[in-house]
Amino acid sequence: TARRVFVIMKKNICLNSDYHCHTKYSDGKDSVKDMIGAAIDIGLKSIAITDHVNVDTPWLCEYLEEIKQSKDEFRGRISVLSGFESKVVNLKGELDAKQEWFGSVDIILGAIHSIPSQNGFFLPDRADKKEVRRYWNKAFKGLFNNPRVSIIAHPFAELKDFGIKIDT
Repeated sequence: TARRVFVIMKKNICLNSDYHCHTKYSDGKDSVKDMIGAAIDIGLKSIAITDHVNVDTPWLCEYLEEIKQSKDEFRGRISVLSGFESKVVNLKGELDAKQEWFGSVDIILGAIHSIPSQNGFFLPDRADKKEVRRYWNKAFKGLFNNPRVSIIAHPFAELKDFGIKIDT
């Protein structure tokens, strides 16, 4: 079902929208249509369907077609945006997605699912907290400066695995 989440957005803030929704295409339980219906039921004005992708995702075309059909079906009742969430792969803020996909969606969520280091990614049980925080800052700045990223999703979530707390 649709749920409200707080995200750090680089542009327009809209509190009656949910721009971070996953369906059965990745780690959600519901279909695209079910998510949109639930969003209407709780009074949202807009929703973005943003399933997790990586460069090996085989279903993107089918996924985008289902969102397109849903946009038409629900037109006038709710604004539906197509999108995806992809993880940062380096300190430059580059995402784990094929280049040709970026122009095919309305919104892109960038996320730090693992914290990049000079030699791959940090492991929670083998990392110095100060170094992790320093590299997390670099990855975050890279995502923020990536012109393709619309929203930075759950920016602090990965830090908790390292025992690092952020005061907000």
